[in-house]
Amino acid sequence: MPLSSSELLTRANRRYLDDDYVAAAKLYCQIIEDDSQYVPALLNLGYCYYQLKDYPQALKYAEQVVQVDSLLADGWALHGYVYFETGNLEAAQKAFKKAVQLDSANFWYYNYLGQIFQKNRDFNQALNYAWQAVELSNGADSQHLNFAYTLYETALEKNACEATSYRDKWAAKYAQNPLVRYVVSSLKSDSKVQIADPGYVRSVFDNFADSFEDSLAALDYCVPQKIASETVAISAHLASPETPVLDLGCGTGLCGKYLDSMLHDYVIDGVDLSAAMLQKAAQKKIYRRLVNQDINAYLLEHPQSYRLVVAADVITYFGSLIKLFAAIANALFPLGYFIF
Repeated sequence: MPLSSSELLTRANRRYLDDDYVAAAKLYCQIIEDDSQYVPALLNLGYCYYQLKDYPQALKYAEQVVQVDSLLADGWALHGYVYFETGNLEAAQKAFKKAVQLDSANFWYYNYLGQIFQKNRDFNQALNYAWQAVELSNGADSQHLNFAYTLYETALEKNACEATSYRDKWAAKYAQNPLVRYVVSSLKSDSKVQIADPGYVRSVFDNFADSFEDSLAALDYCVPQKIASETVAISAHLASPETPVLDLGCGTGLCGKYLDSMLHDYVIDGVDLSAAMLQKAAQKKIYRRLVNQDINAYLLEHPQSYRLVVAADVITYFGSLIKLFAAIANALFPLGYFIF
């Protein structure tokens, strides 16, 4: 007996939530074959193509959605997401403003409007929308992070005084949030800040995990390849392949992937503050062990355990390096190597 549209939609939505966008899209297409105006399937099919970065197809279904239901905010938002990703900021702005008119409580619409105005260098509007996103989200970390970046960009581009009133309002209302306290202290150049706050770093990368590798690929990021190349150059001094290697701040496993391909049978451990990043690293199946812990604490708990320690874009989160380098020396075998 054929499945009903609602049953197919349930199956498709499960595939979508499992990030299996190809399988989800096939099921949504089955629904649309029977009912070309079934809005939930049209909308979600558009979002499948958006996730797959097939932006023309995503836009096609976004247009079909608003033709059937012009009062559906999600349909206009899908237009906005596609236009934003393809660099059509004027069209993205119009789409998100339409979405806001129809659903004024969705903080992500304000978030994207803030990003659009920031890219257009209208920092007052960018701060205004980013602040509304924080408020509407009841202080969600994802929105605090967006507001932090907006404040930072404003301070860089327009001088810090331009962002002072928003910074102080933010600090007063969300004084209990460690992420907010750290960013405010940093913006004030507080000399007592000696290291990036662990809660801030964790929040950044937990929120960034899904798009992390795509974002770095767009920047032609090549630090892991360089570290792996240096590792090969000293591999003759690393003793047997069973000698463990430690990937500090391993993130999603970008560096580990190159180490594994170049050193083959070497055992690799990874440590990182972000549990979400480690979940991505685990999917690569290249690490012996992945540990969700502060780097310094892990190093001190594992004396003389590694012949090689590597760190790609980790040291930027430390101020003084004295304790970190001492902890790395503690974790290395005598005459071990540190590549960073």
